Amino acid sequence: MVAGWVAFIIYNALSGIAISRLSAQIIYWLSKYFRGEYGK
Repeated sequence: MVAGWVAFIIYNALSGIAISRLSAQIIYWLSKYFRGEYGK
C-alpha cells in the first residue's frame, strides 16, 4: 500500500517535470519562430 503511494508520487513528479520541460521547449520554439518571422 505504502509502496503504491510512493510509486504514484514519484510518477506524478516525473510526469510533472516532463510536462514542464515540454512546455518550455514549445515556448522556446514558438519564440524562435516568431523572432525569425518578424525579424525580416
